[in-house]
Parts: sequence; structure tokens; C-alpha cells
Amino acid sequence: MTAHFVTFINNSPLPINIETWQPHMFGFLSEMKTQTVKPGEKICMASETGEWETNTYFYDKTMCDEWIAAGYEKKLGQVIGKFRDEPCIKGEYTWLYNNDFEITYNSGTVTFSKK
Repeated sequence: MTAHFVTFINNSPLPINIETWQPHMFGFLSEMKTQTVKPGEKICMASETGEWETNTYFYDKTMCDEWIAAGYEKKLGQVIGKFRDEPCIKGEYTWLYNNDFEITYNSGTVTFSKK
């Protein structure tokens, strides 16, 4: 199976989680991997599926408190959006479930921002 890669940039003032399926045991099993990306941070993340999800399922109280202080208490423990490295049949790369944020895709780089 071909691996997919993106560079993810968090241009928002809040931490965000990125999740995707990655190989686990010698390519026979996969597991969902989650990585927290802090404000201003840039990461590279591989995926088996070519699809990543952003969410606010934080286990760290400090990160939860940042979202609460920004007025997003009801957005904790939710999927914020998802993105792909190849367009869907409609030509879209990104989907959002919260209109206060945006995700843009440009040649392998994904940027998460607050509007």
C-alpha cells in the first residue's frame, strides 16, 4: 500500500489534533494515530488512507482550558473537519464542521486557521 504524506500547519491560536490510519505490525495491521499540533507548529504526517481528521478530543486539561477560554467549550470532544491529499469526485480536498475555522490544501501542505 502506498503511503500518503502531508505537511500540516496550525495557524490558529488553539491546539488541534490530527488523526489518520497508519501501519502498525509489519504492514498487516493498522492503527489510528493521533498527533496534537500546537499553535504555530508544523508537522509532517503519513497516512495509509490519504485522509486525515481534525478534532478536539484532548486529554490535557491545559489544552481544554485554551478552547474554553476562546469560547469553544461546546466544541471540545468534536470533529472539526477533515482533509485529503487527493480530491474527491467533486474536486474538494477539505471539509469543515465548524464555520469559525478553515482548512486549506495546497500541493501537499494543509493549513488550519481561525477565520
